Amino acid sequence: MTGLRYLGQGEFIPGVPARDLSEDEAHRFRATIDEHRSNTGRALYGDLAAEPAEQATEHTNPAEPKAAEAVKGEGRPRGRREQPHGE
Repeated sequence: MTGLRYLGQGEFIPGVPARDLSEDEAHRFRATIDEHRSNTGRALYGDLAAEPAEQATEHTNPAEPKAAEAVKGEGRPRGRREQPHGE
């Protein structure tokens, strides 16, 4: 086992340092990191020996973009609501 490279770009897991981890730290935090990745689909750490460009930082669910759009209110007009015209 080797250390782990931090890929989180500011995102973090509570209790786990948001930086590259040594081999000892990687072993200590492995279960927490794996659980976070399983629950969120996001990989915040990758193999330290691999090139950063080769590692995916996010594994998305195809349904997520649609859900995110709904939350953001995509498709709805922005700005002031139009008020009914009085007579």
